[in-house]
Amino acid sequence: MVNTYNIFNPRLAGIILFSLGIGLSCIFIPWYLVVIFSIVFALAVFLHLRQRWWAYMFVFLIPFMGIKYPAIYLTVQGYVRGDAIPLLPYLSIFATLSFFISTIVNSRKKTFKNPLFIPVLLLVSYAVFTIFWSPADVDFNLYYLMYLLVDISLFYFLFHIIITNDEAFHRRLMWCFLFSGVSLALQSLWILYLMASNSSGLITLTSVKIFDWLSLDLSARPPEKGIESVHGFFLGPQETSMVLDTIIYAGMGLMLTEKKKLKRLFIRIIIVMLMVVVFLTGTKSGMWSLIGISFVFVFVSSQLRKNFFRNSFIVLATFVTIILSIIIITGPKKRDPRIINVSAQDQSSMGQRIGYWKTGFKEISRRELALFGLGIAGFKFVTIPQMISHAHNIYLSLFFDFGVMGLIFVFLIVFILLKMFLKVLKRQNTYYQHISVAFAINLLTIGVIGLVYIPYYMGYV
Repeated sequence: MVNTYNIFNPRLAGIILFSLGIGLSCIFIPWYLVVIFSIVFALAVFLHLRQRWWAYMFVFLIPFMGIKYPAIYLTVQGYVRGDAIPLLPYLSIFATLSFFISTIVNSRKKTFKNPLFIPVLLLVSYAVFTIFWSPADVDFNLYYLMYLLVDISLFYFLFHIIITNDEAFHRRLMWCFLFSGVSLALQSLWILYLMASNSSGLITLTSVKIFDWLSLDLSARPPEKGIESVHGFFLGPQETSMVLDTIIYAGMGLMLTEKKKLKRLFIRIIIVMLMVVVFLTGTKSGMWSLIGISFVFVFVSSQLRKNFFRNSFIVLATFVTIILSIIIITGPKKRDPRIINVSAQDQSSMGQRIGYWKTGFKEISRRELALFGLGIAGFKFVTIPQMISHAHNIYLSLFFDFGVMGLIFVFLIVFILLKMFLKVLKRQNTYYQHISVAFAINLLTIGVIGLVYIPYYMGYV
């Protein structure tokens, strides 16, 4: 009997369509772009069968989420570039799609109902509608809408994967999270070495034009003034300190649940290492949020609160030791003024941020769009002449772009998250309850840093 293939077999049809798609795409875009996107697509298909591998991969690659080579860039008004959308987080779209496919075919019989689905859907839908009255160009709006969709898809997928009853998997994921912080810290220490040796780095810019308004960067240009601050290879100082802050609190939560003394000691060493790097970055938001919220963590955690004064003294002594060590080692002439002076005039000041906010209020008032907003990334577009990158305040950024309506959606999301974690704060007996406290502290950290930084379309938040 001769075996025959059914051309309508879904797997065979998918292979045929994928092959045809690659062939046709070569007509319109360069071959190397076809290779890049083919590899990404193949990886997405492969990991579809191992969804938890997605979680391991995304968590471990957090230090690389800001990698801007290769990345998609938007050319605004012919000479100003928009923020890069790194290609790496695009995998989150495939991850989310694979999750939906698995849900539809009942490969996951029990799924956790995400209480954030409706408010997030409303926020994205409203972002789409803002395009109709936004003063920005349509391609500019669509570009940042794509950026927002990438961020939300990553959050939505990881939310479903992380909420699980498999404690062993979750512990492995948290260890992966911790080692991603070690990777970022080692990158920052290497940058510190380059600063000490006055090296400008060996990175050169290679850009490939796709369309008149879109280009692909395969590498990045080194700083014109050389390396001036400590940070990860692919993240700036602000982003590096923020990511390390969140990893530190996740590590604290993991430490409280570990029963083996050797593992607890190892986690403590990693946490202190990450704290040192946070202070080396010299970012005021990262340092002061780490100092202040650490005491909040001691108070909120039921285990640490039992010996509140002793644990608070240990935290304070650790910070004082780190700061004094950095000052002594670097010398009084080379130390970063941010460490001892929160009002350093030679650094980015609060006065500049207030100027950004005044510009935003002026634009939104002049256009009478306080209720509806300037549209997605509208503030960034109208302030192109002033060369303002973003509002440097996530809440005002949302207000400038989405108006009062956008803030309502955001407050709804915050209310749901707060309600979820308040339940956990009452009881802290199990592993998940301790970890949930750590994640609540992480959200608080992001919220505090968001007062002076973080645009809402930042992928690694």
